[in-house]
Amino acid sequence: MNHNNMAINPASNQAAALPHLRRFQTCDIDEHGRNLSGWQVRYDQVTPGGFEGELTEFRSDWLQLVRDRSNQALVKSGMAWKGAIIFALPLSANGPAFCAGHTLQEPSLIVAHGENLPELSTPLQLDALGVAIEEGALAHALERQGSRFEITDLPKCYRLADPTVRTRFAALFDNLLNGEQACLQKLEYDSIRRGIRDAVMLQVLELVAPDEAPPLNPTARKKMVDRARDYALAHLDEPLSILDVCNHIGTSRRKL
Repeated sequence: MNHNNMAINPASNQAAALPHLRRFQTCDIDEHGRNLSGWQVRYDQVTPGGFEGELTEFRSDWLQLVRDRSNQALVKSGMAWKGAIIFALPLSANGPAFCAGHTLQEPSLIVAHGENLPELSTPLQLDALGVAIEEGALAHALERQGSRFEITDLPKCYRLADPTVRTRFAALFDNLLNGEQACLQKLEYDSIRRGIRDAVMLQVLELVAPDEAPPLNPTARKKMVDRARDYALAHLDEPLSILDVCNHIGTSRRKL
């Protein structure tokens, strides 16, 4: 079974008209693929039995955040919207996944261009996260923080050293859906959506851009903190985020 869905750039008027948070539950694999907005996807079920799927999607500006749950083993292929960089990681699964014929050792993170996604074979009872970030926004953040991560050198697969990464991302979705109606109302505020975007970007930067610089000595650390403080004091009338401060002084959240 498969479904091809028309690609949409999230910056377009068509995508902008979609709700910021959407949630779907279905027993139809084609409908499950159709619910993933902005992607051209093909899902093939390779285990017997009825299909059950749940999709939760958050969209805001340059970010699309997707939690994809399915009970059957699948082969997934296709592409995301033009200009997207995709970060995909399993939150939980009943067995290993396979990417382009390679066994993914858990826990792993796949990074790929949205228009060139590798074929993915997923196990039973998969709970997976997909983060799609507009390439320009990611490149800007990487440049501001002096990261060595190369967007052109994709796809890649990272072994996740931090076991809490999946817990934090799962908690983000749980918080989004906690009191769903109230959450939908809060998401009408740009400051709330921006906070979510910044939180996700900071997490992604920590995953793909590990800090390879030598430890700061106390004098250098003091100078960095002073710069961050001065920047914050100079912008008291603006809603600053940690990402703003990190970008301004050219450092990561971990060092700050």
